[in-house]
Amino acid sequence: EKAIEYMNNHFGENFSMRDVAEYLGVSYGYLGYIFKQNGDKGFVRLLRDIRIKEAKHLLAETDSKVYEISDLCGFENSRYFSEIFRHETGVNPLEYRKKNRKN
Repeated sequence: EKAIEYMNNHFGENFSMRDVAEYLGVSYGYLGYIFKQNGDKGFVRLLRDIRIKEAKHLLAETDSKVYEISDLCGFENSRYFSEIFRHETGVNPLEYRKKNRKN
């Protein structure tokens, strides 16, 4: 739970499972084991899901540019973000915004 809390609070930063393990004071191997035991999602998949969820929120609720959202959500670059977003949602970020705009 504390690892997921850390990920939710720091998703916009560049960090690894080693960083989370160090923060929690546990070994990298042990944290990996815990992730595998507590669900079907590993660290990388869970972090990506957290970032995509926040990106969806920002696309629907703000006027921020796609590259700004990409950066805020911790993606390497906006092109990679767009590829991952399309893979996860079936649409690109701008299409998602058009369909889900709240304002």
